[in-house]
Amino acid sequence: MRLRERLYISMTNIMPKKYVESISKMARFAGEEKNIRQWLGSIVLLGVILIVISIFLPFAMYGSYSFKYLPFGIAGLFLCAFLGYALLYFKVQARVDEAENYLPDVLQLIAVNLRAGLTPFAAIKIAGRGEFGCLADELRQSTTKALGLESFSQSLLCIKDKIDSPVVERVMKLISTSLMTGGHLAGLLEELSNDIRSTQGLKREMITKTKTYTAFILFTILFGTPVLLAISIHFVTMITVMTTQNDMSGSAQFDLGFMSQGMTITPSFLIMLSVIMLSVTCLLASMLMGVINKGNMKYGLKYAPFLIPAGILMFTLARFAVTNLFATLV
Repeated sequence: MRLRERLYISMTNIMPKKYVESISKMARFAGEEKNIRQWLGSIVLLGVILIVISIFLPFAMYGSYSFKYLPFGIAGLFLCAFLGYALLYFKVQARVDEAENYLPDVLQLIAVNLRAGLTPFAAIKIAGRGEFGCLADELRQSTTKALGLESFSQSLLCIKDKIDSPVVERVMKLISTSLMTGGHLAGLLEELSNDIRSTQGLKREMITKTKTYTAFILFTILFGTPVLLAISIHFVTMITVMTTQNDMSGSAQFDLGFMSQGMTITPSFLIMLSVIMLSVTCLLASMLMGVINKGNMKYGLKYAPFLIPAGILMFTLARFAVTNLFATLV
């Protein structure tokens, strides 16, 4: 083993054991279980490098140590860990979607092979065609295992450890039970194929009907919210200019009661607050879109890298448009 590989593997020892186990399990579902500890170790090493940079960069720039940037390095470490988890999660979901899309066709092909007189082993082996993606790969591995000491029914059940799909798991359990009890497998597979196609059709219909909600969410966070925030900031800017001209104050100050403690609300403060609020809103909207489309809020996180920059860009354009539109009022 090379030094770099040893370094990567040793870096995983500083991570929580449950996190490493969770990543290893997801890697198995994603079909990336080979060298997973090295891949995870490279992510951890990147996070550690960010922490070291946050400590010594101020010393290199200003000639003195400063730990006030350390939280940014720690945040970078957690961000690297989160990105590694998210990358595997979306690979798992991609395999699940691929397997569930091809599953009805695979079941129909197996049923046709059985009615042609083939044995269940031969029918399933022939059905493992390359065009069926990861599901075909797992079927071929199951038939290969059945040639050894493991039973064919048990090897089919092992597919649930490689594809994190409840639908695939139930289908393999039904096939395994039918093989052990001697049921009419061809008819069972045809019925399963038709039921899965009907369920997938209902899901697509539901997604189509909920596209209106998705469009409304996108309109709100990409147009409505940036415009309202830009108008609010322009209003505060106008108040600031008016008070300055009247020699009252150099900034707009509002009485917030006992919580204010002399707090001064300025346009620059509102701009920073608006960017933070837009980022959080886009993140929450992405998670809501994941719930609407897939029933899982984590699935919507893949929209966040696109929605957050888009929301901030629309906010910048809205500020520019509002400022030019009401320039004569300032």
